[in-house]
Amino acid sequence: MRKSNQQNISSLLEQFIQENKLQSGLSQVELSNKWSEIVGVFISKHTSELKIVRNSLLVTIDNAACREELAYRKSEIINRINGISKNILIQDIIIR
Repeated sequence: MRKSNQQNISSLLEQFIQENKLQSGLSQVELSNKWSEIVGVFISKHTSELKIVRNSLLVTIDNAACREELAYRKSEIINRINGISKNILIQDIIIR
């Protein structure tokens, strides 16, 4: 008789992601995909870089008005990011 070694695909993928330390990269991709939904189209168009480093989001903006609006809405955006994703936890936004 053969041993049954069945697992569902989602648990295998989750195990693979954890073993290969891919979660931070996947979180950045997820955030990039949802960025315009979180901050709006105007700020999204002027964003040139998003990077997650130690629970901080580094955002590079090419427009001064967008930088000011992002700074003004910082706590709201942090709450929206943390609310949308179960894998991302942002505590601060650093605007460049």
